Amino acid sequence: MKKIYKLTPAFKDVLWGGDSLKTLFGKDIPTNTTGESFEASVVPDFLSKTEEGDFTLLTENPEMTGEGGFNLLFKLIDAREKLSVQVHPDKEAAEFLGGGESKTECWYVLSAKEGAFLYLGFNEGVTPAEFKSACYEGGMEHLLSEVPVKKGDFFFVPAKTVHAIGEGIVIAELQQSSDTTFRVYDYERRDKNGNLREIHREEAIATAEVSTYKNVEREKLSESRTRLCRCEHFGLVKVVGSEEKEETKDRYALIFFEEGSAEIIYEGGRTEAKAGDTFFIPAALGEFTVKGNFTYLYMTE
Repeated sequence: MKKIYKLTPAFKDVLWGGDSLKTLFGKDIPTNTTGESFEASVVPDFLSKTEEGDFTLLTENPEMTGEGGFNLLFKLIDAREKLSVQVHPDKEAAEFLGGGESKTECWYVLSAKEGAFLYLGFNEGVTPAEFKSACYEGGMEHLLSEVPVKKGDFFFVPAKTVHAIGEGIVIAELQQSSDTTFRVYDYERRDKNGNLREIHREEAIATAEVSTYKNVEREKLSESRTRLCRCEHFGLVKVVGSEEKEETKDRYALIFFEEGSAEIIYEGGRTEAKAGDTFFIPAALGEFTVKGNFTYLYMTE
């Protein structure tokens, strides 16, 4: 009989990370510069786990995932300092550049300090020539659009969008399972060994779409449910309530609890959930019920 699996994340220490994942969710982070919690991940160096072992024991089983396997990556990001300006390729750009995977992602803001902002796309009127020049000469920030953020905001970030997460922000990030990232600009920042970090100028110029940013519209599905996005790669719904029915049929799902606590009840079992927990729901589990007082993100492929 299938069951619901609580996932244990893998953590990544980075120069811009902090300790907010511990203070917000009680995560057992290894350092006070932990920037990423790989909640549902098959990235080789950052595999999530279940009580049975590596997450791949589930994701490599088509009875658990449904046809097509597991193609998502869900993680939490703690940006104590701002991240580098980046861009990810779409399928065509990745093929043109001779390798890597496409990467579309989205961000749900879990926490943000006053005055926090993201870089998303370019200011009105910026040209590809100006972007190319800045890639080689430095000083990228004046070209980028600053978007102020607060807790509960959502942003869809399609491949080819130049972007950066600003300091003082904690986000939940859902994306294609890809780690193909081209670093555009890093503020002349040095790593722990005193070295400037690598900049992928040619790849970024070949990939980036030099345009202004436009977000997707939220869709109210019911009193308790709001669809944040639905694209060819994934869907994300925010649920706020005290009792909610869900169901998986031919594909798996993920649930991350942002706030509150709950009991997840399904045929043959039940499991407790609290803020910060992420669960894998197998394909064809059938109907299950979430009871408590909660806010969660429901993710599908």
